[in-house]
Amino acid sequence: MKETLSSTFKALAAKASLHTDHGVTISIRQIIRDCESIFGFRPSLKKTRRALNALVDDGLLSFGPPPPCRSLISPFNRPFVLILTTKGAALCEDLDAGEKEALCSDFSSR
Repeated sequence: MKETLSSTFKALAAKASLHTDHGVTISIRQIIRDCESIFGFRPSLKKTRRALNALVDDGLLSFGPPPPCRSLISPFNRPFVLILTTKGAALCEDLDAGEKEALCSDFSSR
């Protein structure tokens, strides 16, 4: 669980730091896919949802207003907005420069 939690935060923080408002619209499916492509392992849906809730409870990320979407989309594919908080941004600065650049370059190519 700890590996899923830290890698999920790193992936989301890198993606959110690319935007000026530090917010990112993403789905659970995209998070799982990004973790698999960047870190080489595919976390389960259950672990990913727990990791997201733990990051929000710790104050590193917060949920923004949901974007409009069709009601028939499954929760697995439904987009939601995550915002990087100041506490999360401070923790993101602790990442070494090479790791942060690698994460950002992976996301900027998408």
